[in-house]
Amino acid sequence: MPYCHLLILVFFLLLLPSSLATRKEGEALVKWKDSLSPSSFLESWSSTNLNNLFNWTGITCNSEALVSEINLSRKQLEGTLAEFRFNLFPSLNNFTISGNSFTGPIPPEIGTLTELQHLDFSFNSLNGFIPYQVSHLQKLRTLDLSYNLLEAPNWSKFSPIPFLTTLNVRFNNLVSEFPEFISNCHNLAKLDLSHNFLTGDMVRESVFNNLQDLKFLSIMENSFEGPFPPSILNLSRIRHLELSSNNFSGSIPQNIGMLHDLKYLSLFANSFVGSIPSSIGLLRELQILDLSYNHLNSNIPREMGLLTNLSELYLDMNNLTGNIPSELGLLTKLNLLVLLSNNLTGNVPSEIGNLKLLTQLLLGSNQLTGPVVKSVFNLSNLEVLGLPNNKFTGNIPGDFWKNLKSLLYMDCRDNLFSGTILGLNTNLNLTYIDLSEFPSTICNVTSIEVLDLSHNGLSGALPHCVGKLANNLHTMVLGNNKFQGIIPTTFSNTCHLEVLNMQNNHFEGMVPQALANCKELKILDMGNNHISGTVPSWLSTLQNLEVLVLRSNRLHGKVSASSTKHPFPKLRIVDLSNNEFTGNLPIQYFYYMKPTRKGYDYNNSKEDFQYFYQASVPLRVKGTEYEVKEILYIYTAIDLSCNKFQGKVPKVIGDLSSLALLNLSHNSLTGPIPSVLGNMETLQSLDLSSNQLSGVIPNQLTSLTFFAVLNLSENHLTGEIPLKGQFSTFGNDSYLGNSALCGLPLTKKCMHAVSPPQEVGNDGDDEDDVHNGLNWELILMGYGCGLICGLSSGYIAFKMGKPRWFVRYIELLQLKLIRTRMKKRVR
Repeated sequence: MPYCHLLILVFFLLLLPSSLATRKEGEALVKWKDSLSPSSFLESWSSTNLNNLFNWTGITCNSEALVSEINLSRKQLEGTLAEFRFNLFPSLNNFTISGNSFTGPIPPEIGTLTELQHLDFSFNSLNGFIPYQVSHLQKLRTLDLSYNLLEAPNWSKFSPIPFLTTLNVRFNNLVSEFPEFISNCHNLAKLDLSHNFLTGDMVRESVFNNLQDLKFLSIMENSFEGPFPPSILNLSRIRHLELSSNNFSGSIPQNIGMLHDLKYLSLFANSFVGSIPSSIGLLRELQILDLSYNHLNSNIPREMGLLTNLSELYLDMNNLTGNIPSELGLLTKLNLLVLLSNNLTGNVPSEIGNLKLLTQLLLGSNQLTGPVVKSVFNLSNLEVLGLPNNKFTGNIPGDFWKNLKSLLYMDCRDNLFSGTILGLNTNLNLTYIDLSEFPSTICNVTSIEVLDLSHNGLSGALPHCVGKLANNLHTMVLGNNKFQGIIPTTFSNTCHLEVLNMQNNHFEGMVPQALANCKELKILDMGNNHISGTVPSWLSTLQNLEVLVLRSNRLHGKVSASSTKHPFPKLRIVDLSNNEFTGNLPIQYFYYMKPTRKGYDYNNSKEDFQYFYQASVPLRVKGTEYEVKEILYIYTAIDLSCNKFQGKVPKVIGDLSSLALLNLSHNSLTGPIPSVLGNMETLQSLDLSSNQLSGVIPNQLTSLTFFAVLNLSENHLTGEIPLKGQFSTFGNDSYLGNSALCGLPLTKKCMHAVSPPQEVGNDGDDEDDVHNGLNWELILMGYGCGLICGLSSGYIAFKMGKPRWFVRYIELLQLKLIRTRMKKRVR
């Protein structure tokens, strides 16, 4: 009997260390839990339940009752890792906290988890340097730190991790060259360094030579440069290769066909030149090929017809020439064919009609000629058909709608089509249509959400049913045509329009009051027409309006006060230039002006198809036009130029610290330039020319760091021109026509110092002017009379070269936005 007691005692003594260790682990987890924001997911973690860790949420124990896994993925947790006692978990082999809101650094003590095989801290907001102690985890197989705010350490302190198969640091703030330790992680199968700030060239032969098991490689959205990395061609097992959005240059290697297992190849948005190698036809497993946004200038090789497993082909935004090869008709698994914005010529081959699975065919902005072959209109699965900006001729078959029953998006504008499009019916799923004519039956198609008929030669009056269309439409763009007559008044209270662009036509009459029913309207552009009357007071009832463009019409009178308590709370773009407005400058709506965080975009998806419509603004700077899309929401601006406004420049404008453009030129303004304009810290363009302003140029304006364009000419200004800050960059043309101004850059020298006069009589003006005003945030700057604002669905943000001052301004603002968004990234 004593012998049995002894055995029992020995058994319990053997269990005691394990039991104590388990208790310490439980206590450590409870302490860490208490440092986090309260969460219902961790209710089972309790100091009263330390003997049942295996029943705790996210905890797995091994046979010795020690914690082997902590998996807290997507548990809505907030806090840091500061209170986690890494050294108390010697058996931990899986530590996952992905999809939460953890912040702060990764403690270096993580290096004590020597048994760890899987570490996943992805989709959080961890910051600071990645600790080199992570490389002490020599049994690690998976390391995922993606979607955080982590910074690059001194990579030379990192040791190779021999068993590592997956390394993912996508979407962080890594600023460095390629991490050298990676080259000796011989078992890597997946490497994702994308969406960081990595730099340098990768021409060294040894970069990937030791990674013979690599199957997935993504280094997209970095700043790597130089030629195509030659060591990639040694990755015989690579299946997914993504080098897009870098600064790679030179030619695509002729022997790229050696990578026989490739299924995905993206070289998008680099600077590759020359030809598409014919050896690319050897990549028989390839499913997705993206060579778009480069400078390739060859023909499309016929060997592409050998890629019979291809489902998506993107060759857009290059300089490709010659015909579309008929061999593309052999790619019978193809879903997407994107060839837009090249220099392709000739006819569309009839063999394209063999691509029965094709859902998107985009051939726009080329030099394609002849009639569109009928076989294209027999592609029954086609959802997107883009043929704009070519030289197509002939008729579009009147009954093609019967075959294209899946069509959601169609763009045929800017061609030489003749005849009419008939047979539009209510059974269509069409959500976006961009045609070269306005078929009378279009109002029957209730599924259309985006209607773009811009940049055609369309004339005549709009059918009254346009108002009916607005019940379903999100966007209607009729700009740059020859439409005439009265704008229809049939917009009902079921109107869902958000974008209405009628600019640059011959419309006349008044702004129809029926538009007051379109409560969701964000953008209203009726510029460059023959619209008359006054600015209707009911416009202020459009509480979602962000852009209002009425430039170059026949509007007149005072801009009357609004009876709405908070008029235009979201208005950020206004252009009233080139009209005949009188009275004081309208200011009552200026108080809400600020940039928005959301661009003028429209996203929609139906089943597997997604399309994107983006508003844009053509911008004229010193006689040169630029088109801005993605970043236009950064700007605020006011253009009231070329009218008959009187009185003083109201001081309240100085409160608009986000304003980028202010153009009050060619009016009859009097009094001094308010010194408070120096508070407009993001102002880039100020035009007060051709008025009757007097007094000195305020020194406070020299503090504006973004200031790039100034025009004070043709006024009655006096005194010495300040030369500090940006003022040292302005030339004579900024000051001509002010006979009492002196000092550089003018040739007239100042005889003695002039004391700036006090701004008198202006303090009470703002209060009076509040009842006569109009507030708007405009987008970009026009030099002279007016902004040139328009909306289109084009493909490029900047069509022409960019002035250095403009680039600098944009880069600084974008940097601000990027830093803000990195902290609030949507996951």
